[in-house]
Amino acid sequence: MGSDCRLWDKPAENHLKNLQPPTQPGWNPNLQYFSLPATCITYDQFCKAIDKLQSLKGMAVDESLINHDVLSHVHHCCPDFLELKVFALYVDEEMASIICNSLPRLKKLEIPNSDMSCAAIIRFLDCLEELEYLDISGYETSAISSVVLQKASRLNIFIWNSKFELGEFMDCSNCGEQCINPQEPCKCVMEHRVMDWLAGPSQPF
Repeated sequence: MGSDCRLWDKPAENHLKNLQPPTQPGWNPNLQYFSLPATCITYDQFCKAIDKLQSLKGMAVDESLINHDVLSHVHHCCPDFLELKVFALYVDEEMASIICNSLPRLKKLEIPNSDMSCAAIIRFLDCLEELEYLDISGYETSAISSVVLQKASRLNIFIWNSKFELGEFMDCSNCGEQCINPQEPCKCVMEHRVMDWLAGPSQPF
């Protein structure tokens, strides 16, 4: 899939963070991506918002929204939805199965800074047949086995042992083990920074 950096509508994204009802002025039905790293919203409120976002291609959400009903609703309402980022402390095989069964057409999946079981990683690699980009970076884990690496070899990009120090991207498995030069960052670092900029500061509901 590559590291294309698409600039989504940031004002509309911030509007969705406030998640007003779709009938409010300023609602943008053409929104393609939004980020909700911390969620104080009911499933019904979220699904009502998704109803109006048929152009949605991707989202970044807290683990509280990772359940079969919510993700299946996204899959049903948003035919072009291909990218998911999850903010979670721990991902087990059950959560992986929910994502795979609800969003089978995912091409890009990011679950950074999360403790993840080997079974969960294998579930993603076995079940998401169209997956091209998998980022489970931000921590060091023993869950990366030779079996995982073999199964991940079909991906265009697999980032798994990258590390952050004081909030900075320091080591990238996809671009080679190295100390990142801030003046000449690799593609993965650039994409991470662009996505952080797009998401903007977290806003309370």
